[in-house]
Amino acid sequence: EIVLTHFKTAVDYNINDGKKLRGTTVIDTVRAISTGSADEPLMKHAAVLGWCIELIQGAFLIADDLMDHSLTRRGKPCWYLKVKEKETSVNDSFYLYSCTFTLLNKYFPSQMKLSHLFNEVFQRTVIGQGSSSSSAHRVSHLAV
Repeated sequence: EIVLTHFKTAVDYNINDGKKLRGTTVIDTVRAISTGSADEPLMKHAAVLGWCIELIQGAFLIADDLMDHSLTRRGKPCWYLKVKEKETSVNDSFYLYSCTFTLLNKYFPSQMKLSHLFNEVFQRTVIGQGSSSSSAHRVSHLAV
């Protein structure tokens, strides 16, 4: 129960306090491209997909802040500075990432392409972060 409470706090702090622009954009887009009125099941799926995007974005932000030694995010201390041991924020990032796929599997079980797409986005972001970190390291090494 302590772990679940911690994860709920992580979600509240890192996801719920954000602007949720990515998630709401999914809903707005579905509304805009739907012929006629978007029915309730379609809008529910759009909302779930929006939350998946917010969760994966939250996972990225937690990890990025730790790797970059950022101090604030959205006007408050970064998550890794809020937890007792900053290394646990890595696990919290993994938790948010896993929640993405839990929701995708539950609400889109026959849409494997969607899971593959999220995985590809994750992989490309990780590669991009690695390139960014590597470049920053080279630049700081040259400055010495």
